[in-house]
Amino acid sequence: MPRILVLLIFLTMATCLAQDPPTSRKKPRLIRDDQTQSKPEEEIIVPDANQAKEHVKIGDFYFKRKNFKAAADRYQEAIKYGPTWSEGYEKLAATFEQLKDYVKAIDVCLQFLEISADPGSVKKFSQRLEKLQKKQEQETGT
Repeated sequence: MPRILVLLIFLTMATCLAQDPPTSRKKPRLIRDDQTQSKPEEEIIVPDANQAKEHVKIGDFYFKRKNFKAAADRYQEAIKYGPTWSEGYEKLAATFEQLKDYVKAIDVCLQFLEISADPGSVKKFSQRLEKLQKKQEQETGT
């Protein structure tokens, strides 16, 4: 009789332990919002050269691994933190060019040309703009 009682207690404990305990853990927070999530209010971004450089560095990491969408996201973040820094615009245009999205690449160049006062950068972006427009014409056949 005592053996049956011990066996019964053992089986009861084993089935209790085999069941998933209720978890009270919070849902993990995503690093990046996806398109299905509601977006919080726009945060005010103060220009910060170090933040811009960090985003470009991470964007370069993604670009080298041919993850152009993630690279474009990071370069756009870099532009938010360094709105007059040409490197963010240059790399974002190159990323859109790799994605064969010439319209967006052209828009990036035009956006930079509107805000830039540096003659060297203006010349470089003007040349890139012409090159992208030619590529777009070849792509669309017009």
